[in-house]
Amino acid sequence: MARRVFFSFHFERDVWRAGQVRNCWVTKPSREEAGYIDAADWEEVKKGGDEAIKKWIREQLKGTSVTIVLIGAETSGRKYIEYEIEQSIEKGNGLLGIYIHNLKDKDGETDSKGCNPFKELDCEDVETYDWCNDDGYNNIGDWVESSAATTKKSSTSQSGGSLLKSASAVSASFPNRPITPNKPSGFANVVFREPRTFKHRTNSNS
Repeated sequence: MARRVFFSFHFERDVWRAGQVRNCWVTKPSREEAGYIDAADWEEVKKGGDEAIKKWIREQLKGTSVTIVLIGAETSGRKYIEYEIEQSIEKGNGLLGIYIHNLKDKDGETDSKGCNPFKELDCEDVETYDWCNDDGYNNIGDWVESSAATTKKSSTSQSGGSLLKSASAVSASFPNRPITPNKPSGFANVVFREPRTFKHRTNSNS
C-alpha cells in the first residue's frame, strides 16, 4: 500500500523549497502526497475565508498517515500551520519536521533557520531533521516510516488508544498543570496544556 503523507508549509515564503521536497517524495515508488497546491488553486481556496481553508486542510488530511512539517524561516506560529498540526494529531498521524531553509528558492537564495513549530504547541519528542545536512533526499523514506511506526506502536500499546502521558504521571511532574487524559490524540508523547489555546500571530496565512 502506498504511504500517503501530508505536507505542511508556509506557502508564500517556502513553496519553491517545499516543491523540491515534495518532488523527491513522489518520484519514488509507493508514495503519495497531499497538502501541496499551486498558487492559482491556493488563491481560490483563500477566497472562501477561514472556514474554507480549514475545510480544505481537513479534506487533504484524509487518507494520510504521516504529516511532514517543512520548517522555514517563518513557519512557526502561523495560524494554519498550527491548525494542520492540531488536526494531524487528532486524526492519528505521525509527525515529523524537516528544516528546509538551506534549500534555494527560485532566485537561488537560501533563508535563515526558523523556530521549531512543535515547541510552540507544547508537543514533545517530535523528530526534526535538516533536509540538506541530514541528506533528506536519501533518508526521507526512513524518516516517514519511523514516524508512522512509532505512532502505530504507541497507539496499540496504550489503553483506549490514548497517546497522551497518563494524568497521574504528568501531574506528578507538573502539579500545577491540569491535564485531560482522554483527549484523543494520534502521536505518542504529545502533551497539551488545558485548556488548549493556540497562540496565533498576526502573520496568520499558511
